[in-house]
Amino acid sequence: MTTSHARQLLGAALFLGVSGDLLISPENTRLGLAVWLVLIVGVAWWCRTMRPPGVATETTASERGLLLAIIVLAAISSVVRDSERLVVLAAMLSFGAAALVIWTAQGFSLASLRLTDGFVAARLSLFTTLTGVVPLALSDANWGADGTPSHKNARLTLIGTLVALPLIAVTATLLGEADPIFGSWVERLTGFISVNLGEHVIGSFLLMWVTAGWLRGSVRPRTSRVGRIDLSAWRVEMAALAPALYAMIIVFAAFIGLQARTLISGAAYVERTTGLSYAEYARGGFFELVGVTMIVLGVLLLADEFLDRKSTNGERRFRSASWMLLALVAMLAASAAYRMSLYVNAYGLSEDRLFALAGMLWIGVALGWFGWTVLRGRREVFPVGLVAWTVGWVFALNVLLPDALVARVNLSRARAGLEFDVAYHATQLPDAVPVLVEGAGDLPQAQCRELLVQLSDRSAARASGDWRRWSLATARARRALAPGVDALVTQHCGRV
Repeated sequence: MTTSHARQLLGAALFLGVSGDLLISPENTRLGLAVWLVLIVGVAWWCRTMRPPGVATETTASERGLLLAIIVLAAISSVVRDSERLVVLAAMLSFGAAALVIWTAQGFSLASLRLTDGFVAARLSLFTTLTGVVPLALSDANWGADGTPSHKNARLTLIGTLVALPLIAVTATLLGEADPIFGSWVERLTGFISVNLGEHVIGSFLLMWVTAGWLRGSVRPRTSRVGRIDLSAWRVEMAALAPALYAMIIVFAAFIGLQARTLISGAAYVERTTGLSYAEYARGGFFELVGVTMIVLGVLLLADEFLDRKSTNGERRFRSASWMLLALVAMLAASAAYRMSLYVNAYGLSEDRLFALAGMLWIGVALGWFGWTVLRGRREVFPVGLVAWTVGWVFALNVLLPDALVARVNLSRARAGLEFDVAYHATQLPDAVPVLVEGAGDLPQAQCRELLVQLSDRSAARASGDWRRWSLATARARRALAPGVDALVTQHCGRV
């Protein structure tokens, strides 16, 4: 990166810092944050021309473009959908892709991604983002290296002015406190400045700091090439892993045997032994089973990383134990899904239950992919496939529109004569509002009217004139409720 490029990067970071402060508000910002992330991606793509020849160019432009596209799509999804869980997942995708952008700038390729590289990328990205602006401003930009004396003096004057401004402001404030007359004069002189100027300056500075560090890391490799985590000194034989793996097999086999007895004996057996209804019993165990499957995935991944493969017999025993665990976990997942189906049949679907099922699906596919790749001697394929599955899973949830799906399922239950929870659906996110308004006529007249009134009241409470908080889901919800409560009640509830 040349001196000129470094200065351009600082200017771009300053622009991103100021624009970020203007676009992002402390409240629930959607569109503003998305626009800012798109601006960052645009600058990052422009910065690709700043990469020096050598190690950084080993990474293909297509991989960099793919990672930046993931950040853009994640930003867009946060505007299209209003679910906080989807926003969190989108944010995790963005942070992961941003970390991999810096990691690939060191000369690594996504095709060679390993599980331990995730920790390297996270550590490198955090360090670079927090500290990168210092060498960018002090050494890369090299302010005194070129230019005429007048240009140098102008730059020095600008730097001196930026340093002097906060000193002058503090001094004038203190003098104003000491002398009320002088204080009133200062107040009149600076009355045109917003009282929140200090907050905006600090916010812009912090955003400029982190964006400058990340942008520098995305185009300039470290002086010393970043290495990968070497686990060779920590390898252990199968004898050290066997107790944990075999003990888990025994525990899971016993649990599944008990589940089979419960399934055969039915609700009477559950109520007699636990004092719970069958639906309560199902709900109480599902989330624990999800946690157990996550533990199994973590244990298998760690065991595979630390296994000493010098012994062919040890590796064969590991694969056998892992296949047994995967088979038992598959039965466990089937049991968990059956439990949740019982609970949904009794009480209906909710966002929590839907995301729990989606989480179980992610874990199930990850475990299946582990068996198909790692346990068949293709370990190098597993990390890339897992990343691709995770990205596809998150975007599939955005397409699925969880809240709208929950509303559709529960409205169909209501048409079948089952209970419909008006209070819960009235608090659903805007994604579900058009579905609820359209299907309100399938409810009894009193419930139909109550649902439409509560949805309208909640929409009015959400109303905001700040364009930065705009989301497509909120706009659609307002459009669905635009005719007004009376018109909607006449249109939908009059049919009952």
